Amino acid sequence: MIHSPTWKATFFACALWGLGACFPTAGHGFPVEKPIHHQLHIQLDPLKKTAHIQDRVTLVPGDRNAETIPFLLHNVLSMGYLKISAREDWSLKTVSGGAEKESGGLLTRLELSRSPSVPWPKEVVLEFDYTGPLYDPMRGWKPGRKLRDAPETREGDQGMLLSGASYFYPQVESGSRLPHRVTFHLTVELPESFNVVSQGRLVQDRVDNTVRTVAWETADPMEEILLVADRFFTFHDRHGSVDLYAYLLKDDPGLAQRYLDKTKSCLDLYEDLIAPYPYPKFALVENSYPTGYGMPSFTLLGSRIIRFPFILDTSYPHEILHNWWGNGVYVDPNGGNWSEGLTTYLADHLAEESRGQGSQYRFRQLMKFRSFVNRENDFPLTQFRSREDQASQAVGYGKTLMLFHMLRRDLGDEVFLQGLRHFYKTHRFGFAGFRNLREAFESTSGKSLEEFFKQWTERTGGPGIELQKGEYAKSGERYDLKLVVRQTQEDAPFSLRIPVAIWLDGQTAPVLNTVENDRRTQSYKMTFPAPPIKVLLDPYNDLFRLPGRHEMPPNLGQIYGDPRPARLLPTVENQPDVLLGYQEFAMGVTGEATRPGPLLTDDSFTPLPSGGLWILGRQNRFVRHLLPQLAHYGVHVEDRGITLSEQTFPWENHSFVFVLNRPGKEQGTVAWVIADNQPSISGLLRKLPHYSSYGFLVFEGEEPVNIFRGEWPREGGALMRQFRDTGPLHLPARKPLTVFKTGDGSGNTGR
Repeated sequence: MIHSPTWKATFFACALWGLGACFPTAGHGFPVEKPIHHQLHIQLDPLKKTAHIQDRVTLVPGDRNAETIPFLLHNVLSMGYLKISAREDWSLKTVSGGAEKESGGLLTRLELSRSPSVPWPKEVVLEFDYTGPLYDPMRGWKPGRKLRDAPETREGDQGMLLSGASYFYPQVESGSRLPHRVTFHLTVELPESFNVVSQGRLVQDRVDNTVRTVAWETADPMEEILLVADRFFTFHDRHGSVDLYAYLLKDDPGLAQRYLDKTKSCLDLYEDLIAPYPYPKFALVENSYPTGYGMPSFTLLGSRIIRFPFILDTSYPHEILHNWWGNGVYVDPNGGNWSEGLTTYLADHLAEESRGQGSQYRFRQLMKFRSFVNRENDFPLTQFRSREDQASQAVGYGKTLMLFHMLRRDLGDEVFLQGLRHFYKTHRFGFAGFRNLREAFESTSGKSLEEFFKQWTERTGGPGIELQKGEYAKSGERYDLKLVVRQTQEDAPFSLRIPVAIWLDGQTAPVLNTVENDRRTQSYKMTFPAPPIKVLLDPYNDLFRLPGRHEMPPNLGQIYGDPRPARLLPTVENQPDVLLGYQEFAMGVTGEATRPGPLLTDDSFTPLPSGGLWILGRQNRFVRHLLPQLAHYGVHVEDRGITLSEQTFPWENHSFVFVLNRPGKEQGTVAWVIADNQPSISGLLRKLPHYSSYGFLVFEGEEPVNIFRGEWPREGGALMRQFRDTGPLHLPARKPLTVFKTGDGSGNTGR
């Protein structure tokens, strides 16, 4: 399963590389009763990207009376022979049109026919023999093109990634059914300086006369067969019964050991949380391309990525966890992709929750949804397939994450974990969708969750809530608090369980209640022994909702999500090359906009349009309107540089980004970008979309490297009523689902 999710080989191709090998197969499918087994022997030339392949295919027909068994194979592979279990009454033919036409000429459909009077046997065994060039979609290379002509070929890159999308092995069409799963034994012969990684267990790795022979096998049903080849340095360790590997492109034992140790701590964590690790090995595999792919039993990460120190505690645990969600239980392609949201919840979110930052992390997900998702690009969770842009990520990752969090808060931690374990045990190495998740949680909780799942997986949008009214009155020795809560979205009301925190006079910890809400406007009455001081709805950000504009501090996500932000260039700048850099930035920054907004200069008499606004340059004349708001946040613009959080950063060799609300009555967000040199501006253009949650950023150097960032203080907005000022009031810390552990494993590594 790839980090940008993938299911079957054809969808893998569509979602990630936009191949032409995606076409409907309804009506051509052949049912099977159990996973198809491939016994593959490949003589691979990784430099020429060619191979001689023999594949012994064993399948058990699900319909012994079906007329044909359709196979798909890449059409540049030349068939040598097909051995058909010595059956003279079977025939194989190539069907023109069909697959070749529908796939844009990439595939050939082979149809195996039987005698009309004799049904298929209980087991069909075929032996394919074929040769030819191999299709590596990731590297932008297609058979028939010289490798150097590939648009994305990188200097020194000699690697290869083959998947189901390469059609390097014959695949039985499933039609409109669920994709056929496979088991396999894969033997590869290639030059000794190369090595091969695939799923499952390594059963052979030997070198004879400059030829390396590597064999991988798995009896666990897979969605596809994967093959990664490159010139690897191999490092090995063990953790219990699991083999751990690091396949690196450089001889770096220290880096390998850090990843091997982290793997141990992650396996311990997720085994305690869910179930035993489902595979016999886990491998970190380095790629010269900037990938972040989670495959069954290994992850394929880019060379630069694995050397970022924060990856060990962020993306790497996420990829390991995919071996339970997405690669341990597969996503039903007809039922919505739940695995990315669940993996993010139990990896990224759990790491933040363990540090006491869970509430902040969830609010950032709510802000992303509010910034990037609108009526035109929204869709229900049951239609999520893969991350294509910021909007689809906000829905498929963020909203799904919040679904699981709300479910956990409603059921309690223990029942929530029981539901996950039951779901995993029931559907391990099988396909599952949101319906199967609902059934698992219903089984462990004893509750009907049909309406909950229907609302959050089939409806688009989300609720907006506000505390329309809050007042209290003394009644004898007690105090009656009246609240009026309103749902502010245009659509019909949602059925909600809204958490409420009430601070009382003389008490440090708030009273935590939950109110049921399913109407546009709803009133509540509560009685307390002391006068209320403050009321706050959804204090821990437990509810999926649309934050009010006054609740959201300005951040980059808001301007990147703006449908048509304007760009305001300076007419004067100290360095001509920097002015040129700002012009390039203005032409390149579009965010999620379908078409760029107006491009203006700061000496223009044209009124600035409403909405988002990019202000470029230290000398931009519009900057004077931003200084009061910056001063409100404690930011001071001075001749020597910028003082922020009691630190002064000089103008020289630094770049700055500040995101603020539009001054005056104008609605929208303004982002002020300042750079000291032209190369850093190109870097900002590339990097800023990854900092969508932040309100201020400081970079250093020409790359540039981020050295300081943060979010502006958040206002209570329309969720709060404060009856009198008593100073800061705090929420008690909550226990995380579990605590991330640090690995201290030590083992032998070697070449």
